[in-house]
Amino acid sequence: MHNDYIELTKNIFALYQKLTRKHGAMTVNERLWLSGYDDEYEASIKEQNISKSISILVGIDVDTPSIKENLKRRGVAITNEIEIMINDLKLETSHVK
Repeated sequence: MHNDYIELTKNIFALYQKLTRKHGAMTVNERLWLSGYDDEYEASIKEQNISKSISILVGIDVDTPSIKENLKRRGVAITNEIEIMINDLKLETSHVK
């Protein structure tokens, strides 16, 4: 299920970048809004569904340091388990790019 989010959002961003010729300059919030996952992301944070939160951020092509920083700002402690989750999802989806 999380891979579906990731594949769909990567396709959305590839199209957006192609249409606007904009590369890498979007903020996390812009990416969330553009993908339509902003409400879902906020809900996942409130529900403390960190796996889903990470999946959404990976899906909208946020880099690892930005994922960690975003989660920290939202009160999530970055544990070894969370770092492993981020790395695993990044590896799992690297073929989608």
